[in-house]
Amino acid sequence: MSTPENSPVGKWVIVRSDRHVVSVDKTDHAYILGRERRLPSAQLLSDKYASRKHIVVIWHPPYLCMIQEGKNPSFIGPSCTPVPAFSNDAAVTSGESTPLSWEHAQLRFAAMADVKEATTHLSAGHVITVNVPVCDPMTVTQPPDRHSIDAATVHFPEELGLPTLTVRFEGADDGTREGATAAVTTKTTAEMLAVPSARTLDGDDDDEFSNGGREVGMCSTARAEDSEGGSAAAGGAKPVWSGLLDVALQQQHRSQKTSCSSPATQASEGRLAPQGTPAAADPLPHEIGSWEWKKVRKGGDDDPKSWSKYSRAVEELLEKAYKDISIVKIEIPDSVMFGKRDASGCTYGVCFAEKALGGAMVQYSIENPGKFCVIRRTGGPLVDRRRAKTAHVIPSPSSSEQDESETEESLSEASDSESIVSSSSASSSSSTSSSSSDDSEAPRKKRLRRH
Repeated sequence: MSTPENSPVGKWVIVRSDRHVVSVDKTDHAYILGRERRLPSAQLLSDKYASRKHIVVIWHPPYLCMIQEGKNPSFIGPSCTPVPAFSNDAAVTSGESTPLSWEHAQLRFAAMADVKEATTHLSAGHVITVNVPVCDPMTVTQPPDRHSIDAATVHFPEELGLPTLTVRFEGADDGTREGATAAVTTKTTAEMLAVPSARTLDGDDDDEFSNGGREVGMCSTARAEDSEGGSAAAGGAKPVWSGLLDVALQQQHRSQKTSCSSPATQASEGRLAPQGTPAAADPLPHEIGSWEWKKVRKGGDDDPKSWSKYSRAVEELLEKAYKDISIVKIEIPDSVMFGKRDASGCTYGVCFAEKALGGAMVQYSIENPGKFCVIRRTGGPLVDRRRAKTAHVIPSPSSSEQDESETEESLSEASDSESIVSSSSASSSSSTSSSSSDDSEAPRKKRLRRH
């Protein structure tokens, strides 16, 4: 292999989905990835599926060569093509061991400045070549999603929980070639330097696997549905590995298509269901709290079955309003609540401090505020709402009773006063009549005395 003058300048990195980064910045050195305890954490694969020396990576400009040494297969790309294993037929015939070299690699990666995404093609001699785009030094170490697999991703069966290994090329800042092995010193907090370990091929002392362990990576052989990567890498006729990993990926694609169902039925009953949104668009978990509404009125607060989670769009709306202490209540648009873009108007509102319930947060119906449920916020950053005002949106049942009692008291007082007035008038009239009768009888007695 020779180094073309127009090949990009930089270095190779292997970015794992668990945020570890293997920095391949030395040429013609063997970088081991496997279960060997003495390996750095960035090169460690902590599962018995992986051999102690499972994958060997050698940078021989302009290619990054990869060799499979472990017993169980590793897969490259969405077509689940097995990483070609190391073959040392000459050493077996002569009885001598030959040092491991890039010449034994049947899988190699080439950095290309004119490609936007990794692609795979079959080169001469049945060598699988993966063309990798040049990445920016500021984003090259960003960990990929564990379920995101491209042509430059080495992965294992899904059920093992092992991280994926994505090969990337980190471009240098200067465009001139001062050496064939120019390295970039840009580091990130997630990057961990790998320790090159030049070695010769020796016996593998891995533990023997049971039949069940071997069947994990070799469940069945079938053609990949990805025609671009599978047919190009496998020559269009060679079967590729297909096992539980393919089944898991297919189930994930189906679940993503069916997760965005509309909760119109639950909304008619006054209940809300969370909407499925792409994980890439979600904010970081520590930047937003988790908002839930209580769907079982008599359920316990500690019972998870009593609560239902809002959709991500509603959570973002509530979180933004909750952080503004000047906002006491808001109305949630139906387009956000029910996930319908063409919906208009508002059916529900939220009060962050209901006065009738001692400052509790509630969701209520705008047309009939008497229909409400308690909501809560857990996690997220702390928000000081001690100076926030309270609102009264729920009709208080005690107000009507108080009005009725006041009316009854006023009526009773009026009746009492009338009875008092009537009794006093009656007594005064009786006293007047008695006095008048006495006065009329007195002169009559006097007149009788004269006669």
